[in-house]
Amino acid sequence: MRALRTATVAALADAAHPPRRRPWLTALSALLPTPFLLGLRLTARRPGRVVLQACSTATTLIALTGLLSLSLQSSRGYGLNGSTALPNLRDENASHLLIAVSALLIAMAVVNIIAFTWTTAMEAQPSLAVARALGATPGQVSAGLSIAQLLPCLPGAVIGVPLGIGVFSAFSPRNAVLAPVSWMLIAALATLLVTVALTALPAHLAARRPVVPVLSADTA
Repeated sequence: MRALRTATVAALADAAHPPRRRPWLTALSALLPTPFLLGLRLTARRPGRVVLQACSTATTLIALTGLLSLSLQSSRGYGLNGSTALPNLRDENASHLLIAVSALLIAMAVVNIIAFTWTTAMEAQPSLAVARALGATPGQVSAGLSIAQLLPCLPGAVIGVPLGIGVFSAFSPRNAVLAPVSWMLIAALATLLVTVALTALPAHLAARRPVVPVLSADTA
């Protein structure tokens, strides 16, 4: 909406801003590995996409936290002296619905990760080709694309676990049992590892594209 409301003449007449040079930032970047620098650059250029990826990761961990806590709940049925001769259909239906919704959210997160990686690679073709021309290897470019998808997932993983605990506590009975914190940390770590695995193939394919056609098309 902001781009639509911006006048074309005013945008073209706007003076170019000189680049800001910070010596300490240049010295710090010299100490970082090339894949991490590429990942930081790709992440900084798309702040809106960073927010979407963080929200997607947080939503996935909320669902995983609910599923882990749900697996520890004792079944409450109807019968004599508290026996479970007759199952509680209401609880079973609620559990099945939660599992279905969680599976749908996780599937959407997987699709988002792959789509974000491929979109980032396609949009960053010229800059990645320049990096390749300046000496970056395809492996470094591939690792940079994976890091660009992993960095936004870190705050999402940090926020998702406490949010999952809060959501499950708000919509569960008072005597509900929460999953151990160690389980939730393992789920967060597994989410990050799966993110790296899902971005490996699209990043590898994008990093193997020839440099000369991309630079020729960009200059033309």
